[in-house]
Amino acid sequence: MFEKTAPPLRHIFQTWLLLFVFMAFCVTFGLSYFFQTRTAQNMMTHQAVLHLDYIASQIKYIEGNLKDLKSDLSSGLVEKARILSLILKDVPSLMHNKKFLSEWSRTAEIKELSIIGKNGVVIEAFPEEFIGTDFKKYDFLHPYLPLIDKKDGVYVEDLRTSYKQSGSVNSLAQFVGVSRLDAPGVIQMGYSAERYANALKTASAEVLADDYVMGKDGFVFILQNGKIISAGHKDLKGKILADSDWDFVRNIPENKLVFKKVCGKSVFLMTRKIDSYYVVAVMPKSDVYAFRNKILSWAASVYVLLFSLVYIFLSALLERIVVRGIEKTNTTLEKITEGKLNEKVDVRSNQEFVSLSNGINTMVDALKEAIAEAATRLDKELEFAREIQRAALPSVFPPYPNKNEFDIFASMTAAKEVGGDFYDFFLLGQNGSHVGIVIADVSGKGIPAALFMMSAKTLIKNFAETGMSPAEIFYHTNQKLCENNEAGMFVTAFMGILEIETGKFTYVNAGHNPPLIKRAGRCFERMKLKPGFMLGAFDSFVYQQEETYLDGDDTVFLYTDGVTEAQNSDLKLFGDERLYDVLNKNTYKTPKELLAAVREAVAAYVDGAEQSDDLTMLALSYHPKTITVPAEIEYQDEVMNFVNKRLEKASAPAEVIAQTDIVLDEIFTNICSYAYTPAKGTATVRCSVGGTPAFVSLVFRDKGKPFNPLNKADPDITADIEDREIGNLGIFMVKQIMDSVEYEYKNNENVLTVVKYLEDVSNEKQQMI
Repeated sequence: MFEKTAPPLRHIFQTWLLLFVFMAFCVTFGLSYFFQTRTAQNMMTHQAVLHLDYIASQIKYIEGNLKDLKSDLSSGLVEKARILSLILKDVPSLMHNKKFLSEWSRTAEIKELSIIGKNGVVIEAFPEEFIGTDFKKYDFLHPYLPLIDKKDGVYVEDLRTSYKQSGSVNSLAQFVGVSRLDAPGVIQMGYSAERYANALKTASAEVLADDYVMGKDGFVFILQNGKIISAGHKDLKGKILADSDWDFVRNIPENKLVFKKVCGKSVFLMTRKIDSYYVVAVMPKSDVYAFRNKILSWAASVYVLLFSLVYIFLSALLERIVVRGIEKTNTTLEKITEGKLNEKVDVRSNQEFVSLSNGINTMVDALKEAIAEAATRLDKELEFAREIQRAALPSVFPPYPNKNEFDIFASMTAAKEVGGDFYDFFLLGQNGSHVGIVIADVSGKGIPAALFMMSAKTLIKNFAETGMSPAEIFYHTNQKLCENNEAGMFVTAFMGILEIETGKFTYVNAGHNPPLIKRAGRCFERMKLKPGFMLGAFDSFVYQQEETYLDGDDTVFLYTDGVTEAQNSDLKLFGDERLYDVLNKNTYKTPKELLAAVREAVAAYVDGAEQSDDLTMLALSYHPKTITVPAEIEYQDEVMNFVNKRLEKASAPAEVIAQTDIVLDEIFTNICSYAYTPAKGTATVRCSVGGTPAFVSLVFRDKGKPFNPLNKADPDITADIEDREIGNLGIFMVKQIMDSVEYEYKNNENVLTVVKYLEDVSNEKQQMI
């Protein structure tokens, strides 16, 4: 599974800060929305009340037979002035909103509108040309001045001529004035004279609401006896209420603002009952909230800007005060975790970081001391473990001074850590007739690998000393190592047992690197063998052993992968090819010299790079017992005595000894007579006795002229003596006596090998000299 990477602190903070800013924006905008909505609804309520009051007054006026149309119209004008005064009191910002004043004037059918300040000067007007008019300068305007400081003053003018700011006649108009409720001052407004005439012409409840407009799309309709007798919405006039979508208005409480959805449109409604009439004021939701939406749009822009600045400022503040300090601290900590314990944390931007820096530095100093103490203690323990490991390996060379039939040398250059490589060699059989060699590599490093190594080494040697074959030794060792192997460790190993007398080399492999073998006069090459399975991995594995014969000066080289996998500073391996090159350049050297040459080559290649694995090697050279004498007939007895002593020591039957003497006499005589003629030379004879089945082997070597006696045809022994061809009888006799006769010419030598099997020799008497 992949480990989940934690996000950086700045990202976490910025994410939470963004969430906080967003929530703050939502809350702030929500509160603004709530209060602006409430204000819009309050304005709608005031306007509806005022409009209904006006309609009620108009109805009462009409019901009073229009007794004093002028007075009522003036009152209406006064009421509109009061409405505007109330609106400006609730929303002062509308005073200078020219669009609002223009639309409101047109909606209220006001010809002129002036708002006078406390100094008697017009501060806002519709049309705008009257702005700046000083009421104190005109006598006919003086009656308005007392209203400035009153709270509920009203003044109604008679009909008079309206003048433009330039002084020219505008029109005949009716003007009224009311005291401002928002501040000292006066609101003056006027109808045109034509408006009076039209009002007189249309003074009827059935037309009262027809042209009445509230806001942009609001309207009023009037009910009488369940029928809509007048409506600002033409489609409603004349309809029976019960047959329309507005039948629900009869159930709405009077003078209470109600929100409904009618004919697919959302509207606010307010009703009032006036005598026999029922008046309904309707204002679309879009009209009620139009001004609110504009304010919220502006507020949203301001909030976005404000909270963006807050976000940027706080992010920068965190980056400067916290994140940079943490990053600097982490950078130093990374160096410390890499082992650079002399690094110091030095962040002084605030008291907390000063305390953190001092704490980390103190902890690192303590850690340095603890590591130094632990390293010293561990070095001593590891050195002790390495000493124990080295002590368990054979280290005295030559190990067997009285055994000159072979030369053996081994070494292990351990890595810094205690490893799991090991080698071993030991004599086996009666009187040391065999020599066993082992090399192995335990998986892993450290004390567990060393303990597993000691266990494997002990088991292999103990089983070997019981007389088991290499395959049996590995089988039983594997079973023991698999018992309670909870750590899952295993060991690759190679083992060979050399029968010293005969050169028979029996070996088995358990997943280890195949050894290299050098035959006399040839280069090193890889031994062909079955790989086998590691020891300790599979408890029922059956190992297969193999065998070969070593001849004089043959060498077997064993090694672990620490040799071929040694790395230089570029992490490139020493490799098999370099190992072959080193060995083949030193084929003539003794095992000790050979191993030294390999170590030097590896050391030169890695060139000081740290050793990651043990370098473990073992070399065995075979030098069987031989006798070398001048190739002259007078030395034949000396050779015969050498051979007979070995046969007698092996308890060979007298018949076999006699037959061997005949063979030796024939072959040695031929060498003396023909090999070097007319020059002189030497002859070397090797005698081996042993093996399974037991045999006696004689090997004759001379550096004379190449000659293969087996190329001669056998004589016809059935012919009469006088007809037989002279010669070839001796070699024919040798073939008849011995079970095997082989010839080869190698390294400028004639090599003739004859073998006789000793069927009667008992196992107890098959001793290796």
